[in-house]
Amino acid sequence: MHLRRPDGRDWDGILHVNHRLDTCGFAMLYNPLPEPVTRTIRLPLYYTGLKRTATITIKDTAPRRYTLDGRQTANITVTIPANGYLWAEITR
Repeated sequence: MHLRRPDGRDWDGILHVNHRLDTCGFAMLYNPLPEPVTRTIRLPLYYTGLKRTATITIKDTAPRRYTLDGRQTANITVTIPANGYLWAEITR
């Protein structure tokens, strides 16, 4: 699912989900701009099957536990490099 409509003026993101796997979500976040951007991004994790918490690993950082809100959404703050991308792996 698309996380934001791609328009070439800000970040773009896609979330892949499969509730049957241990890695139940995988997000790819892109930055088409010539400068890095820092954003708080809402990850809708309803279709991952997660209810209360999710462990999210952003690129090569240590995994971090996030509490989901009532709509099973996690908010992550990331800095996406200029003309680059990063990924987030969502596990149980």
